[in-house]
Amino acid sequence: MRLMRISFISRCLTFTLLLSVLFAGACNLDDSAQRADVGSAPDADLLADVDADPDAADAADASRDTCLPSCHPDATCLTGQGDDPTCVCDAGFEGDGFSCTPIDPCLEDNGGCGDPAFFACTPTGPAEAQCAAIDLCATDNGGCGDPERFACLPQSGQAPRCRLIGSCEVVHALPLLEDTFVSEDDPERTFESEPFLVVQSFFPEPIVSEFYGYEAHRRHATYLKFDLDPLPTDLPLIDARLHLRGMPQVLHRRFLWAMLHHVSSDWRGEELNLQNSPEILRTYVADGPIAWEDPEAEQPVELRSSRLSSVIDAQRDAGGAFALQLESDEEGAFFYSGDHPEAEKHPGLAVTLRHCEELPVGADANATVSNRRPDSALSDYEGLVADRDRQEFYLRFDLSALPVGARIVDVHLELSAIDAADFGGDATFTLDALTTEVWDESSVTYATRPEATGEPLATFTLGEPPGEDEVIERVTLATNALFMTVVEGYETEQSISLRVTARDDAATFAGRNHENEALRPRLRVIYD
Repeated sequence: MRLMRISFISRCLTFTLLLSVLFAGACNLDDSAQRADVGSAPDADLLADVDADPDAADAADASRDTCLPSCHPDATCLTGQGDDPTCVCDAGFEGDGFSCTPIDPCLEDNGGCGDPAFFACTPTGPAEAQCAAIDLCATDNGGCGDPERFACLPQSGQAPRCRLIGSCEVVHALPLLEDTFVSEDDPERTFESEPFLVVQSFFPEPIVSEFYGYEAHRRHATYLKFDLDPLPTDLPLIDARLHLRGMPQVLHRRFLWAMLHHVSSDWRGEELNLQNSPEILRTYVADGPIAWEDPEAEQPVELRSSRLSSVIDAQRDAGGAFALQLESDEEGAFFYSGDHPEAEKHPGLAVTLRHCEELPVGADANATVSNRRPDSALSDYEGLVADRDRQEFYLRFDLSALPVGARIVDVHLELSAIDAADFGGDATFTLDALTTEVWDESSVTYATRPEATGEPLATFTLGEPPGEDEVIERVTLATNALFMTVVEGYETEQSISLRVTARDDAATFAGRNHENEALRPRLRVIYD
């Protein structure tokens, strides 16, 4: 009985230590409890199970330190927190721990890069991204138009600026709709599909195209029809020219007097002959001599006049077809037609339009300041002086005369040097901007001078100092930086204040009160 009691006690202690949570208080060691429990079948089975698998308790504890099923490779198993093991996605990933995907910061608020129209967000890793400005100028020239006429200037976080690098005058080639000629040699015949055109007067000797085997004995007249619809109607028309290319031919006098008339356009080349020639609306819209230096060579021909320009200008609002008749009162000639296989030899009507305007803006204030006389207001009584580190001068331009809504496309600053001093330097001068437009030319001094940005808008170098009989040197400055500064000032409705300084030498420039108006400082603003 004693042995049984000791064995029971030993087993009960072991069981209590291993499974105290589940069976706390299950063993009572007083004598009556011991006797009552001896031979109890349920306790014997339970204790027999513990004796049969002594590692079960260790396995149960080990399961609390392992996530089952296993976590995603980009997740961590969290244990020892008093709860069951949990899979948590690593930093930079999102998911339930068993499935984790990289966080793309670019999907929200463009990754903090700014306006997606101007900045690109590129993921570089989990929850990481790189910001870069989008080069809008790389696509379609930034919307500036023809890259031969406009340069695209990028701006961080803004639409690019477009600066004119070509001419304001743009040539528009009007499409040739059809051309043909009529002949007194065969008054009822049509010639709409011939690769050549003919003009011939009543000259007694025929002109001959040996290549095409055609002879013109009597009067011939050429008709051309162009399309005015592609021509803008809201831009000033500057010039109009008719281009033809003469063919190698047999001529007798190598000279003809060409006459160009404006005619009705209600004709079709496939039907036109001498007997149904269109009505002449205006005679001699252009005329002039055409001389053949070498009849065996091709000859470019151009007819232009203010009359031709005015006729086209009067009709372009209505648009549609515009027709011309070409004839000669001297010996005739052959020209390539629109049916010739080489397009560059076809007739053409070129119309020049002015696409932008220019506003010359004179300085409304200017002044020189000197550190040798720091409290003196010098204005421009003796000109505007830039002298090494001693003197500098200021210019202010008011842009309020520009039309509302104008788009500035270029800026030129014009200065005139009227004297110079050589102190052994390279005569280099620098233009920058003042940080304020508020200064008075009658009172500004070196001591009260406005601050400048110190960021050069342009630099320039003068040549040899002008002598009494030499031409005064004129300086024209046109840079991207000056252009951007003027545009920004105009858009914020501010005047443009500029400073000129010298590095080693000195020079005097004409001021706004100079007796010769042509030498005064001027800001030429080009806009459309």
